[in-house]
Order: sequence, then C-alpha cells, then structure tokens
Amino acid sequence: MFKNIKCGIFAAGKGERFKKSFPNTPKPLIKVGEKTLIDYAIENLLSLNPEELAVLLNLETGEIVYNYLKNRYPINAIMLDSKTSFESFYTLSNYLKEKSKTIVLSTTDTILKKSDIQKLVLNHINSNAYLTLGITPLINDEKPLLVEIDRQKEKIKSIGINGNYATNGIYVLSYDAISDIKPIKYSKLREFLSSIDFNSKNVSYHIVEESFDVDDISDLKILENSKFFL
Repeated sequence: MFKNIKCGIFAAGKGERFKKSFPNTPKPLIKVGEKTLIDYAIENLLSLNPEELAVLLNLETGEIVYNYLKNRYPINAIMLDSKTSFESFYTLSNYLKEKSKTIVLSTTDTILKKSDIQKLVLNHINSNAYLTLGITPLINDEKPLLVEIDRQKEKIKSIGINGNYATNGIYVLSYDAISDIKPIKYSKLREFLSSIDFNSKNVSYHIVEESFDVDDISDLKILENSKFFL
C-alpha cells in the first residue's frame, strides 16, 4: 500500500518530568503496558513500509536507547543534544529529505493507533499536500499548538492560538516543505508552522480522536487507565 516513504522519530528530549518517577530510565524506554514508548512509535511507522527509519537521540542517554533498539528494529541513529524542538525538527527532516519521497515524523511520546497514522499518510499522498498534520480534539498539553480547520476544503486555515484542535506530534512533509525550513529564520517549531502561508500552501490534516501525548506521570496514568489497549 505504501511506497517512497522515509520515517523519523524525535527521541532527543531529556524527559525531565519523568526523572523523579523513573530516575534510571530514559523517557523513550518507559513502559506503557507491554511495550516502551518508543516501541509504539516505531511499530506505527514500520506499518508504513518505510525505506528508512531514523531516530534522533540525545548524547546523554542515546547510547542506552540505541542499544535497546539496534537488535530489534532496522533503524539509523542520529546523536545530537538539540537545544530546541526546531533544531530537532530541522535536523531530522533534512537528514531524511529526498526528492519524490514522503517524510513522516513522529515524537517518541505520541501514542495512537496504526490505522490513524496510515490514514494520515494516505490523506497527505492523495491530496498532494505540502504538509499534513495529525490533530486531536483532546487538548491536554500545557502549551498546545492550536489548529483551525476548514472542513469543507479539508485544509488547515491557521496554526497558533485559534482552533478547536491541537497538533498531536505526527508530521508528514513534502520535499518543498522541508526545503522551506530555515534554521536562521526560526528558533521554535511552532514559529515555522504558524508562519506558513495557508492561502497558497495545501496544508492537510487527519483528525485523531484517540491520541495520547505522554509528557509526564499523569499522562502515563491516563493512558494506562484508558481503553486504548483493549
């Protein structure tokens, strides 16, 4: 079903909010049910039959995470202590950038069903989109990046402070979108996303009704008590 796809995972964060509860466990390796956070992210992306899967790791705990992953999955690791979310986004997207390829990026702490990430990518391909975002009505982030949509045109109208949805950590990018990511121009990922000219760019979306952003121990408990794993 899927071809010409390359995937990446952002797993370079320090996971500071988990350190009290999991002092010796890097955030990507925290278990939810029978698997780690990064297991869920990788298995979702592998369902897209990617030509390459890259994982961005930090220098502090990256080797621990890589040692866990290297004999389990066909991955390439990038080690970097990125200072901002934008630096991570720029590094990983440009590492994977290739003409005629669809690039799918996921945070390590975004939990959703494989069927949703597959539908999201199909939306992107079928609409020949510049960029496609996973969005959710379940806004539980401290600083959500809100999304305003045009249902009739099936496009995003704005990203920033207005809207009834929030980004959920899944990004599907065209070659042109990655080419517009300039490290000198932006310092935060939300600055790049909110600066897009939505009148001239086809920015699509897929609504994920059941999506979890696992940022701290309370999010972990919400996920464990949900019906997601049933």
